[in-house]
Amino acid sequence: MSINFNDRNTEARMQKALSHFNSMVRPDKQKFVSEAINHYIDSLIKSKVIKKV
Repeated sequence: MSINFNDRNTEARMQKALSHFNSMVRPDKQKFVSEAINHYIDSLIKSKVIKKV
């Protein structure tokens, strides 16, 4: 997966969120973004905005 961020505010929020994780369970950026995207897709399916993919 290849994703480029061009939004400084989003990048800063992600960095801040990652910094709040305990170092023992802190995910790397790619895992964090991957899980966030999957959660968003699940939310869209649950709210019936899109059909199951």
